[in-house]
Amino acid sequence: ESLQRRLKAVGVVRSRTIPVSAGAEPTRAQVGWATSGFFRALEITAGRGRLFSTADDQPGSPAVVIVSDAFARKTFGYGDGALGRTITLDGTTHTVVGVLRPGVHYLAGVHADLWPVLQLLAPERRGPFGNLVLARLAAGATRRECPTVPAGAPEHTFPLPAAPPPRARPAPR
Repeated sequence: ESLQRRLKAVGVVRSRTIPVSAGAEPTRAQVGWATSGFFRALEITAGRGRLFSTADDQPGSPAVVIVSDAFARKTFGYGDGALGRTITLDGTTHTVVGVLRPGVHYLAGVHADLWPVLQLLAPERRGPFGNLVLARLAAGATRRECPTVPAGAPEHTFPLPAAPPPRARPAPR
């Protein structure tokens, strides 16, 4: 409980290249499967529509996806036209619920135009699972008050301070 008070948000992301179809010729694309806490930990806001809710994270909830503004414009002609549309990702149909602000493609080291909700189930085997876990400290909390990074965690693990919020970087060209 004391750790929960010290963390404002905790999120998980996993990146993969998968088959994608949005009404046109199927293609393969890099996607960032993410929980609702991922966007909260990075303090990202939707340009249009909404981000994921904790209800979306629950296994069995409808499959939803957030898309980049560039993907929405390229695929549906304009950003608002993406909301409510469906995209098939790796054989599963997802409904677009949000569009990110223009220029946002690269979040926490993951480059993607499609961000489907990651609904985590209890693992049936030992990892590795390829998940990146992010946490944002609550206002007034310090890294010293939180547990240290576990042994064996990747060297690129870094804390996200309570403020200022990180800026989403535009996609590399």
